[in-house]
Amino acid sequence: MSGQWSGLHFYETSYDNVIEYTDIHSAFNGVCVDSSDVSRQTLAVANSTIHNCQGYAMYIANSKVSIENCQLTNALYNCLSVDG
Repeated sequence: MSGQWSGLHFYETSYDNVIEYTDIHSAFNGVCVDSSDVSRQTLAVANSTIHNCQGYAMYIANSKVSIENCQLTNALYNCLSVDG
């Protein structure tokens, strides 16, 4: 059931975060990344699933994020939303 928890939120001062081989499901927003310095890597996601979210599966605002071999599915809004 979606919306069971708020999901992961990476703030503007957080850098070099890694999510690997992870299943994130039933959140409101699966992963949110705030606007930050685009010359530094904020988040790297690999071999992971973000599924069944009540909002966005992944929302990225003006940040440097890499996504490799991931499944982003079944979100009420966009599965992947990138602003900037």
